[in-house]
Amino acid sequence: MPGNLVNVAQVLLIYASILGIALLVPKKRFLGLTLFSAFIILSMSLNLLEEIGPLKRIWLVTPALLLLKGPLYYLIVYKMVSDSPNFPKGYWLHLLPSMISVLLTAWPQWIIAVATLSQIIYLSFAAKLINIYQTKTRDNRSDAVDLTLSWVRVVLISLAILAIYDLTRLNLQPYISSTTNINGQLAGTVMGLLVYSYLLVKALKQPSFYSGLADHLESTDHLESIDHSERNEHADNTQKPINASRDTSNKGNQGSAKLDNTSVETSVKNSDEAFTDANHYKTLFAAIEKTVVTQKLYLKPRLSLADVASATGLLTRDISIAINRTANQNFNDYINLFRINAIKQELNRLRGTNINLLEIALAHGFNSKSSFNQVFKRLSGQTPKAYIDSLADSN
Repeated sequence: MPGNLVNVAQVLLIYASILGIALLVPKKRFLGLTLFSAFIILSMSLNLLEEIGPLKRIWLVTPALLLLKGPLYYLIVYKMVSDSPNFPKGYWLHLLPSMISVLLTAWPQWIIAVATLSQIIYLSFAAKLINIYQTKTRDNRSDAVDLTLSWVRVVLISLAILAIYDLTRLNLQPYISSTTNINGQLAGTVMGLLVYSYLLVKALKQPSFYSGLADHLESTDHLESIDHSERNEHADNTQKPINASRDTSNKGNQGSAKLDNTSVETSVKNSDEAFTDANHYKTLFAAIEKTVVTQKLYLKPRLSLADVASATGLLTRDISIAINRTANQNFNDYINLFRINAIKQELNRLRGTNINLLEIALAHGFNSKSSFNQVFKRLSGQTPKAYIDSLADSN
């Protein structure tokens, strides 16, 4: 009976994946999830053939398929966070281990162990992509809450737990009864069905995605290369006098005095450059803030860093640096703080009357009540309702 239930759960997972493909195919962002759905159909079908058909006696292929899971997990996240039509560079090379392992299915336990480790590694890289995505949305969009993919982290952690669970169960097979093993397989399949269903529902309900990640990653890489070259040049300039000091330690005070003067001049020059740089970005910040306030840009829904750049005539990079260094905030918090303060003033003005919070939130640039509530609590330390109640108590 438990064996039949395992097969039923596998059929349900196949059915859910077919439904998923039908819903996901029109959406380019979900190409990775679409391919993963096709992978589930293939692997579950082969699993069924191995368990209730003749395939197991001919060739055991499902362990080799487990090595495809890691690259597919990464692809799911990569396609979500990037609107690039291309696959990650060199992606197809990551599929070779699975193809090679088809020839090694006489050692399924070893293949499963390697596949589990592979999944954990790829899931960790996928989690890093999510972190980059979240940071970039906060740095470039005022509606970062609506673009968040925090729920993907829940899925990645769940998939990692499932991978470890399956590895543990399969390695314990020689020491547990057949019934216990089948019940463990049933539990794993049901958990897989639940995780896939959650992933599918959350993906389809995701309101929107940030589309500038690829561009920002390229610009960031470029900036890092510049920073590294500048740091290396600076290190070379400062390292030479130190080496000279060591080489001329026994050559008299004249050499030491010359070194000290050079070091002081270099230090003063660097300090002056840092001071000038700080003043430059303070000036830019003042111009940015004047434009944001006078034009009330913060009232615009889905305001982006590019919108502010268009209004000010400044580069997005300079705006971002000016806000980060002067206000010590990312773009998202900077704009939303204007909105929250304006809403507080409006609530103060309307105290004692019937207040439509959603209407006020939408009028001040928020896209939904849930995102407004979340941002209001994070930036003010209390919920909108608690703030309204505090106004009533102060009367």
